[in-house]
Amino acid sequence: MTPSKSQLVATTAITGAVLLGTAIWTQSSLGARLLPHSFCITASPPLLWLHVASDSLIALAYLLIPWSILNFVRKRHDIPFGWIAWLFGAFIVACGL
Repeated sequence: MTPSKSQLVATTAITGAVLLGTAIWTQSSLGARLLPHSFCITASPPLLWLHVASDSLIALAYLLIPWSILNFVRKRHDIPFGWIAWLFGAFIVACGL
C-alpha cells in the first residue's frame, strides 16, 4: 500500500516537530554546562585561520561539485532522468548551506 501525500506530509511534520523538540530540550538542559563552541579556537589565532581556510575550501567544494554535475547534464542530452542530477545538485547545495 502506497502512503498518500497527506500521510507523508503528516509524518514529515511529526518527525520535524520531534527533532525540533529534542534539540530545544537538549540545548536548554545541557547547553549551560557545556563550553562555547569557539572556546578552544579563540586561544590560538593560527588554529582559527586553519578552520577558516578549511571551512572555506569545504564550502567551495559544496558549490563546485553540483556545478560540475549540472554542467555535465546540460551538455549531454542523451542522459535519461537528467532531472535527478538537478535534484542531487540542489541537495548538495542545501547540505553545504
